[in-house]
This record gives sequence, C-alpha cells and structure tokens, in this order.
Amino acid sequence: AASLQDGAKEQFRSDALGQLAATSPQRALQEALALADPGTRRTLAMMVISRWASVAPSEAIAAADGIADSELGSVSRATVLRSWRDTDGLFAYIESLRPEALGEALATGALVSLVAADAPRAARIVSTLPAGDERTRFLSDVGSAYARQDPERAVAWARTLDPPAPELVANAIRFVASREPLRASDLAGSLHEPQRTQTYLSIVNGSSIVNGSTNAVQMPAL
Repeated sequence: AASLQDGAKEQFRSDALGQLAATSPQRALQEALALADPGTRRTLAMMVISRWASVAPSEAIAAADGIADSELGSVSRATVLRSWRDTDGLFAYIESLRPEALGEALATGALVSLVAADAPRAARIVSTLPAGDERTRFLSDVGSAYARQDPERAVAWARTLDPPAPELVANAIRFVASREPLRASDLAGSLHEPQRTQTYLSIVNGSSIVNGSTNAVQMPAL
C-alpha cells in the first residue's frame, strides 16, 4: 500500500511540475531541483528543461548553465542544444562560448544543425578550437558536410587552416572531382608534393566505372 501511495505521489508531483513548466518554467525547475531523491530530482528537472527548451531555448540554456550539479547541468545543456530549432539563436549561443566549453557544446549534435544552416559559419567556429584530437574530429565532420554543399569553397576554407589539414583539402577536392573532374585537376595542381600526386591518384581512382572501364579524366603529367 505504501508503494502505491509513493507511486501516486510521484505521478502527482510529475503532473503538477509539468503544468507549472508550461507557465513558469523557472519556478518548476527550482521545485524539481529542491527534491531530495536524486533520481526523482534528475527525472523531473530534465522533463522541465526539455519542455522549456522547446519554446524558449535561450532561457532554458541559461537555466541549465546555472544548475549546481555539474553532471545534471551538462546533460541539461545537451538536451537544450539537441532540440534548439532557431539556428540564429543557436549560432549566437555557440559563438559566445569560451573555447573550453565549445567542444562540449558541439559534441551534443549541435554541429549538425549548424552545418546544415550555414556551413561556412560552422566551419569558422570549429577552426577556433585549440589543436588536438577533438578539433581534428570536428574539422573532419564539418569539412565533409561543407564539401558536399559547396566543394570549391570547402577547398578554399580547408587551405586556410592553421595548422594545415591536407587530408581535408584532398577530401574536398575529391568532392569537386565527382562533379567537375577537370576543375578538380586544376585544384590538385595547385597543391605541393607529395599531396599533389596523391590527390591526382585519388581523383583517378574515384572516377566512375562503366562497363568495366574507367571513364577517362584528362590529367596533366605528374
């Protein structure tokens, strides 16, 4: 009987906070965070944050940043970022972050939304990350997406990276080759060795195979 009463209380509390979240999400979050049971506190706080994020993500992310429990705060921020539909607001928030917080934000999946909305702007954001494995991984993700959208501009962007990222340049040129092989050849010709030869070969090897033979792509002498 006691367990049934406890279950009814939990359901009532959840329903009440859900209703409060619709009109006063800040108060609802405060009520959720004041609960003694860690599991219930986490579940209801996440419910409030999720509903809040769907209507006012800027307010929800500010509230998530203020959660004292670092783990719950991190999960709450990820929830907001994944559900953020206003890309202008999302860009503004991401661009306001310190470098040490930027990687965490992009890792939530926010980068996918940013690249879809404005690949050049997303690429500039990623390029501000400090050198390391995280930056390399994000550069690869944004570079591939950028190259699918606008391969020539992706090549130009990749060539500006410091430190250099020759693999991103070559990848973007391969996307150009899928549309304009001769233009890709010109771009590859502007590279330094050994990347120039390697990129030429990747273009040739990537040419479509028709009836067992490779379509001819005119290449300059290596």
